[in-house]
Amino acid sequence: MNTPKLIHVYKASAGAGKTYTLAAEFIANLLNDFKTAREPHRHQLAITFTRKATTEMKERILENLYELAHCVDDQQDFLKVVRQKLLVPASDREISLIARSLLRQILHGYDRFHVTTIDSFFQSLLSNLAHELGLTATFKVDLNNDDLLQRGVDKMLQGLEADSQELKWVSQYIEQRLEDESEKSWRVEGSLSNLARELTKESYVKQRYLLQNFTLDNALADRYRDTLRALKKNCVADIQQSAKSVEDYIVGSEGYSRISRGGDVEKYLHRAMEYKFSKTDPSNTVLKIVSDSGTALKAADKKTGKYDSWASDVSNYLEQLLTTIDNANFTINSCDLSLQHFNELRLLDAISASVQELNTENDTFLLAYTPILFAEMVGQSEASFVFERAGTQFNHVMIDEFQDTSELQWTNLRNLFVENIAHGNSCMLVGDVKQGIYRWRGGDWSGLANIKGDEITDIQTLDSNFRSGEKIVNFNNAVFVKMAQVIADATVSSEGEAEGESSVLTSLYAEDLVKQNPVREGGFVRVLIEKKPEKTTASAKNKADAIEASEENEGETEEFSPEDDLREQIMRLYRAGVPFDKMGILVRNNKDSGKLIEYFAEYEKEHANDEDFVRIELVSDEAYVLSASRGVQLIIKALQYIHNRTDEVALSYVLKHCPKESKEKVSALLEEWSKLSYQMLPFYDLIQQLIHHLELHKQPGEASYLYSLLDMVVAFLDDNVPDIGRFLQVCEESLGKKSVPASVVKGVRILTIHKSKGLDFHSVFIPYCNWELVSSGLKQSMIWTSPQEVPFNEIPLLPVKLSAVAENSIYKDEYLLELRNQRIENLNLLYVAFTRARQNLVICAPRLPRNHEKSIVPALQETITQLGWTDCSRERCA
Repeated sequence: MNTPKLIHVYKASAGAGKTYTLAAEFIANLLNDFKTAREPHRHQLAITFTRKATTEMKERILENLYELAHCVDDQQDFLKVVRQKLLVPASDREISLIARSLLRQILHGYDRFHVTTIDSFFQSLLSNLAHELGLTATFKVDLNNDDLLQRGVDKMLQGLEADSQELKWVSQYIEQRLEDESEKSWRVEGSLSNLARELTKESYVKQRYLLQNFTLDNALADRYRDTLRALKKNCVADIQQSAKSVEDYIVGSEGYSRISRGGDVEKYLHRAMEYKFSKTDPSNTVLKIVSDSGTALKAADKKTGKYDSWASDVSNYLEQLLTTIDNANFTINSCDLSLQHFNELRLLDAISASVQELNTENDTFLLAYTPILFAEMVGQSEASFVFERAGTQFNHVMIDEFQDTSELQWTNLRNLFVENIAHGNSCMLVGDVKQGIYRWRGGDWSGLANIKGDEITDIQTLDSNFRSGEKIVNFNNAVFVKMAQVIADATVSSEGEAEGESSVLTSLYAEDLVKQNPVREGGFVRVLIEKKPEKTTASAKNKADAIEASEENEGETEEFSPEDDLREQIMRLYRAGVPFDKMGILVRNNKDSGKLIEYFAEYEKEHANDEDFVRIELVSDEAYVLSASRGVQLIIKALQYIHNRTDEVALSYVLKHCPKESKEKVSALLEEWSKLSYQMLPFYDLIQQLIHHLELHKQPGEASYLYSLLDMVVAFLDDNVPDIGRFLQVCEESLGKKSVPASVVKGVRILTIHKSKGLDFHSVFIPYCNWELVSSGLKQSMIWTSPQEVPFNEIPLLPVKLSAVAENSIYKDEYLLELRNQRIENLNLLYVAFTRARQNLVICAPRLPRNHEKSIVPALQETITQLGWTDCSRERCA
């Protein structure tokens, strides 16, 4: 007898009908449990990761139930899928009658309809377990981590006292930042707020127990710092001594003049003795001498053979020096990385204490800590007790977008799975490693990648694509298998990364996991890659089916504009009959959104009177932020002057942009209000008065922004006293993040790739397909790690910012792992972007002004070349 499969894993690529499958499984479970469980929907749990996905799944389940209940003809295919999952065969009429009852039960017990986000699920568990967790019955989870952390930073700074340790730590932190040449400008509060966000990162949260019984007092901190500084000093001395020994030998024998390009060797040795290396060290001259001692000699000396032995000695000395430098730099880099953010460790502890005080005062709990709190409790108890005590009994558990589950979340949910399986109940996981793009908030695709089939686990791949046209599907099938291999090969050759690590990428993009069978016909793909700006002859042209992979600037010197190309492609499809509201523009970040908004606004100004001009309406939740509103900026400037009468710049801005006929009145009012008489007005009324006197309510297009600002004022007053200074600080931090909903406007929608996940468009444009494959500069990642080597392990947990030097340090493994994960995530971003299109996919890959070789473009270009798509027919399927 076959053991029934209790865990069902669906690996669902983009467009594979994931929600359809989830709804069918959910409804089949309801039908199977109808006769044995009262209100079976109460005992089934479906977990998603966004409120939008939750709403969509609920609507899909209710819609399908309604159609099954009323025997809608269009539901025959869905009915067939559901019927295959039934444990006991049932007729159409029986299914219809049961579906009616189930629909009625769900609507009357909607609060027990457990389709929820993962955060909401853990919050509900915590509410039921408040007593066991030491929380009050009235506690509430603070959903705004950033706001609470900012208030924690403010509280810590306001509580600083003269000669306090905290003041000393802050001073050291400021001094360190001032010494950092990469930091151009920054604010202490903002910098500390960014630091405070580390408190909510899962990499810190799940290891913070290492610091619970550890006291980082001044004596230990000073000893640790002094030990590592002394270690670094000794290593530098070793390098200097070794370099001096080489020079002593050369000068004491034949001298630099005997060496071919001896001046180059001399300069290198002097840099080593001063420990001031350049980026090009060691020089090619030194490297050649080490690899071949004969290159140390001039041509005339080579012929005599008289100095061959001496040249060999020089080569050996230089080789020993390079070995000494490499070994010493390993330790030096380890010391530098360990100490770089060491001061911040104590600051974080102080900020954490302030946040905890705020939580106690307000009876709140930080959202980011819910998984670890629950994990700690489950770890100390039987899972059955925890879920029973929480009043939670589920016969079926389903998790959508499983690749976005964090390690902690999966640890908790796995306990629920184990409990379910022990009672013979089913569990279901649905996800796609290739769409794992939320690592920045803890998402860990490895949980899904590492699941293997066994006697109770059934793994299925949904390999049909119901979204995109055939040519788009075939394009993606070919590109991503090949591109993963291209990136892996480049990684092994350029960085010497172990082939096993690179093979992880190719295994995630193996052909059997990428290849889909297209259901829809048609489709069109255009890829435009900007070539390096230099004159070249045109290459031979090969044709590929419906793909335009050309190189811009060939034989030209004219500057290429991705914005111009985007506008032309939008208009091409518009004239072919595609409405603007069926188009989507995908960008990597909000900065790119703003750039496009500005470009199209400027273009409209210049060409609005052209005979053939067509206005392209743009819709963007990300780009239409409050800070983009002239009216909002006027109010902020007015408040700045009211708050500080010496701010003449703010006053000038207001008077310059307010209506001419109102200037005198506005100036007088601002002067009056700035003399503290504004305190006679409620803060909300003050904002309304500013809107009225500046006549902002009469300005076209400003209403939505102003209403959103007023909503922001109300939210501010709920948690703060009516203080202008504090409100201005909040505005500075959040105006660039708060956006005006623009979904009701019909036009070309601009959104980030992250926001596009789960969506699709008839036509998709990717104008800036050139993001970094691995981060550089200030975007380098901070990790939390536990050094194992002496003396670095005297501190159990350290924050380390991974830069290139980490590859030659005790943090090499963490560095290579981070690089691998960044490559996977950035290739996943490309996959998500390329799979949003139903009929037209238009890609533009411009060159980056800096670090272009670190972008995704070279890999895309090499992929296109290897596939033979250097040019194409201009077929258009609109």
